[in-house]
Amino acid sequence: MTIEFLNTDPPTVNIDGKVQPLNAEGEIKAGQVTLTVTPHPNAASPNSLTFDYQGNLPPDTTPFVVTIAPAGSSGGKQCAIVQTLIGGMRTAEGNDCQTP
Repeated sequence: MTIEFLNTDPPTVNIDGKVQPLNAEGEIKAGQVTLTVTPHPNAASPNSLTFDYQGNLPPDTTPFVVTIAPAGSSGGKQCAIVQTLIGGMRTAEGNDCQTP
């Protein structure tokens, strides 16, 4: 399964070819939030993760950080950090969203 994060306005995610807007069912309007992906430096694809049939990630994929923040602001950031090859995740906010 491949998950691709698209920095559109509002942001979208593509899960195995099915594109879904990250707009809280229309509550988030264009220009309100920005999405940033910080991949592992050696990642083959900078905006996506591909899991194998067992839910594992290939080497040199983690950490992978997806951050969402109010548009035009450096504050209020929240993120999800994929840390392990088996897709172990944690959430963070603010300065803790830096690449671990």
